[in-house]
Amino acid sequence: MKFVSPFFLKNCENTGCAFTIGDCDDDISQYRIQYIDENVIPTQKVRLEQIHSGQVIVIESEADVSAKSGFSADGLITNISGIALEISVADCAPVALVDDENKIIALVHAGWRGTEANIIENALDNMIKMGATVRNICAYIGPSIGFGDYEVGKNFLKKFPHSTIVKNGRVFFDLAGEIKGRLNKCGIEDVEKFPLSTYSTHWLESYRRDGDNAGRILFYLWIK
Repeated sequence: MKFVSPFFLKNCENTGCAFTIGDCDDDISQYRIQYIDENVIPTQKVRLEQIHSGQVIVIESEADVSAKSGFSADGLITNISGIALEISVADCAPVALVDDENKIIALVHAGWRGTEANIIENALDNMIKMGATVRNICAYIGPSIGFGDYEVGKNFLKKFPHSTIVKNGRVFFDLAGEIKGRLNKCGIEDVEKFPLSTYSTHWLESYRRDGDNAGRILFYLWIK
């Protein structure tokens, strides 16, 4: 198994390969299929109905691909090669967890609600139940809204006391920092983060910036 930089589809000039809510035409669908095929993403893919929860789904066989695809959850775990795990994001963080030695992977959709509901911890617990070991797990936090762009309510000061700051009377939340802190607390030391904010980077999708016109970044992880 090889863990490389994340592959994701996004809205960009002359492509339009990310889906926009309420605006998904045949041309976009065809481009997505063609683009995926050309980049050798496995044809077997598992997608979830993401609900901003702490729930994870374990894919233990090829039969689970069709049986569990579309389940309401926010994390996917497998040790089966040739199956692509897929999540979509537009400010929330995609988090890839990889145990290269034991060939176990997890892909998580982590917004503030899912993070509060322990989606990271639940994914790690399920990986360990499958045979992963903490010392072998590395993590990648993909494109998400940046600290300076994520203004929140004062209730976040109690929810996430270690990842919020007050600046000029306004409260800001460090989503990626909170996730990294939780990973570190669980013993995961090898953690990398995507360096740009979805909100302030025009070629990345951001629901907070664009509302219902925002597309979605598609994030894939699989064992070769």
